[in-house]
Amino acid sequence: MIPKIRLLQGMTSQRSLLGKWPILLQFAFLFAIILSFSSAFSLIAMSLIKPLYGIVGADRLLLEASSNPDLLKEDMNKINALKFIQLFTTIGTFLFPAFIFSFIREPLGDFIRLKSGASLLFFLAALVLILISAPMIGMFYEWNQAIQLPGELMNLIQRSEEQASSLTTLFLLMPNLGDLGFNLLVIGIIPALAEEFLFRGVMQRLIQDRLKNAHVAIWITAAVFSLVHFQFLGFVPRMLLGAILGYTFYLSNTIWVPVAAHALNNSAQVIMSYLFQHHITSYDIESEEHTPIYLGLLSLLCCVAIIVWMFRFLKSQPEQQPSETPAEES
Repeated sequence: MIPKIRLLQGMTSQRSLLGKWPILLQFAFLFAIILSFSSAFSLIAMSLIKPLYGIVGADRLLLEASSNPDLLKEDMNKINALKFIQLFTTIGTFLFPAFIFSFIREPLGDFIRLKSGASLLFFLAALVLILISAPMIGMFYEWNQAIQLPGELMNLIQRSEEQASSLTTLFLLMPNLGDLGFNLLVIGIIPALAEEFLFRGVMQRLIQDRLKNAHVAIWITAAVFSLVHFQFLGFVPRMLLGAILGYTFYLSNTIWVPVAAHALNNSAQVIMSYLFQHHITSYDIESEEHTPIYLGLLSLLCCVAIIVWMFRFLKSQPEQQPSETPAEES
């Protein structure tokens, strides 16, 4: 039984005409917004490369980064230009569409739960959950890597993975504190904010409205979240991360809890990479160290225990009277 104390799954009584459309039409409208703003923001970013970074031909820069990113390692100006394009594209692809869709969907409401508050305990539990999940994510990453597909398809996937890994290594180069700050923004904070607004704040709620089951909505959204990263060999662990974020959103009833957890996950990797590059720590997050199965399973059990505790904590609280359609049972 899911406690009937959260407003997350109900449709607002003040919903607009968009809220009355069939769910597939609502998703089609959302995807149209995503495509429009992603294209527009990408073009804006590419047009600003020359005045900001003195680089002529943003398309050539992108081609160079995709074909042979290792050649850019000595040119931080080009790397920062790529980060700038990534930043604008992230905002245009995820953040703006989420805001626009939620405003049209509920002009007088709070569809993505920006205004909802949460107990400090929920924030702390979500942050601990993200930290504790690291060995579990590592274990499933190793298992995912071991999956073999038919010949040429597997070769294509591996080439794509290697290219993505090279770009990640390129973006994580941080010669000074300014680069660390820029990376915390481009890799840590903005993607967490933008992706949570779109995936948990919009998609998860839409699916839940239609299917009337929080668990199914969380896992479908987590699968979509992982798919859009286009990294098959990391699909399962990224889906698990998406599910963890989905549960923190559902249980806290505020988008800020999964945003904080997601930002911690991203930013911790940036900071650890910076510390390793500057010889402050010997741990290299990019090394593929084996995760002991016992540690991964212990991590999994701890994650499940924390989520179960969050459910029970909610049940122990005085039941709130929702102003929207009450939560369904599953």
